Amino acid sequence: MAKNLEEKLKNIDEKISQLKAQKQLIQNKLKEQERKKRTKKLIEIGAIFYSAGIKDQEPASKVKELILTYILQEVFIFCKMEMNCD
Repeated sequence: MAKNLEEKLKNIDEKISQLKAQKQLIQNKLKEQERKKRTKKLIEIGAIFYSAGIKDQEPASKVKELILTYILQEVFIFCKMEMNCD
């Protein structure tokens, strides 16, 4: 009877090992899908910049800085308006 229980434990351990391997495969596939999705977005964004005549990293960085500055200014204006509304 003890041998039977030991066999059951061994079978359970094997199933756990198999499930862990399956889980790892699924996690790897999800990570790969996320990487591909991110890469596609980066390519599309780069294509937009390229089509707008921004073909090098330096001008793209300047555009990024301008966009961030604009966003920060808008947030500041919004916060200032909200404070005056109280």
